[in-house]
Amino acid sequence: MSPFDEHATSLKASQDPDSERTRSAIIERTRAIYAGYASSGYAERWLDRSAGSVIGLREREKWLREALCPIADGTLLDVGCGSGALAIILARAGCSPARYIGVDILESSLAEAREAVPQGEFLLGSADRIQLADEVVDAAAALTLLSSVPDDWFRGRVAAEIGRVLRPGGRLVVYDLRYPSPRNRAVRPVTRRVLAGLFPGWAIESKTMTLLPPLMRSPLAASPRRYRALTALPFLRSHLGAVLTKPG
Repeated sequence: MSPFDEHATSLKASQDPDSERTRSAIIERTRAIYAGYASSGYAERWLDRSAGSVIGLREREKWLREALCPIADGTLLDVGCGSGALAIILARAGCSPARYIGVDILESSLAEAREAVPQGEFLLGSADRIQLADEVVDAAAALTLLSSVPDDWFRGRVAAEIGRVLRPGGRLVVYDLRYPSPRNRAVRPVTRRVLAGLFPGWAIESKTMTLLPPLMRSPLAASPRRYRALTALPFLRSHLGAVLTKPG
């Protein structure tokens, strides 16, 4: 029996009909949220090509490179990989992981990712049931993933599943929204306290970053100097960047 078969067997043994119905309903809600983002051009509107947005994008990419390039010789799991943007960022930096595995709930997103990252491996499915054996990845990334999970119970399942497939001492890199969104009620903020609750006992290094989108798109942030001046005020930073280390 393969590790994949063993995992599937253990899941079947533990399934409860009520929890399975709840899980299915949450997955459909989550899939609808992401499909809505994809069809509406939400990402393009959130991060346009204004000067401030470009500066913010570079800031984010620099942080991701610093967090993930050190594990370039290992296996990286990109949970909620979308169209493969993270793999592209790392490839541009010359530090593509030895093995890249992307997981996403939308087949349309994975089709784009397969085209953009032909050397990657991609799994279609929910982040609470990743079709990998225990402790087989060196690092995982969850970029604007947890804020899109519409239920505390299910978010806990996703966190537990990431912990299951990550090796002891492995790192989880999280970049996510730390404020509610007035234009998107589906967003559920992710703070350091939230992460500590989801991953008890894990070491957490975190920082707030990225200028609030309305300011980032405005002329007020149109130069690096102006952008830095605004992000010097912590309450104007919209996202949390965190590197968590699994005990062991």
